[in-house]
Amino acid sequence: MRKLLRVGCIVAAATVAVVVGFVAVGVRAAVKASTHDTEEILWPDVRERQFVHLQLLSARLRTYAHAHNGALPPDLAALTNSLPRVERSLVTPLVIDLWGTPVAYEPTGAAFTLRSAGADRAWRTTDDLAETAEWPYTTWARPSGYDTTSRPADTLRARVRKRRAGAPT
Repeated sequence: MRKLLRVGCIVAAATVAVVVGFVAVGVRAAVKASTHDTEEILWPDVRERQFVHLQLLSARLRTYAHAHNGALPPDLAALTNSLPRVERSLVTPLVIDLWGTPVAYEPTGAAFTLRSAGADRAWRTTDDLAETAEWPYTTWARPSGYDTTSRPADTLRARVRKRRAGAPT
């Protein structure tokens, strides 16, 4: 009777191990597929997905301009070369559109245009996508009464110090 019980426990444990293994493999495949196909799920239309890529690249160009006092990079290679390795790995795929054509970058003063040739891979046709943006912060005006000497974090630290010292805030 005990041997039969042991065999039953071993069979049950083996069954659980096999089921857990199949579930783990299925979950791993599902996670890999979901992270790979997230864009396809969110934006099933390829043109819409490419437009989102252009907007992401546009945001990165504006961040570059903010960090360089309003100066835009001369080309997209200068943008990607200025980035840390992790950010570069995220931005580099965006400089080639979803049809395999390099994205055109046309800076003009404080504005720039990003263009994708579209599915036909020919420039200046009806299926081209374009994102035009300006760098609006060439002269950043602060509201009147804005305290330029302290930052919010400094003010918070000062309040915490006063509270610890027992002074009213």
